[in-house]
Amino acid sequence: MITTTQILAAVQARFVADATITGLVPASKIGAYVLDESAYPYIQYELDFESMQVKGEDAQEVTLIVNIWTNYRGPKECMEIADAVRTEFDGAPVTIASGNGFGCSYESMDHFQEPEGTSYRCTLLFSMLYGDV
Repeated sequence: MITTTQILAAVQARFVADATITGLVPASKIGAYVLDESAYPYIQYELDFESMQVKGEDAQEVTLIVNIWTNYRGPKECMEIADAVRTEFDGAPVTIASGNGFGCSYESMDHFQEPEGTSYRCTLLFSMLYGDV
């Protein structure tokens, strides 16, 4: 059986193994949980567990939500990080030990300056498909 903690661990491993991403955001500031007082930039991600639905008999679809936060008054830094994340994840399965990763597809991105005017955020959505081994 595929567990959500296995998927989260595989996503974390993918993030910190990519030199381009960690060159822009230190590995210590990438995770499913990031402290509120973390210095910018940082990447926080989560899985949409409600989207874990059966596709056929043995496959599950999961949505990966990636939030990128920067302290740059505009999109430049956030977009550079988003491009690196999209390059790393789009089209390449995120595999786990107890299941096969059949794909990870970029779905959409939203970006905006936060109301306080000093931080910027990008949110990327990816669709991941898994099947039991």
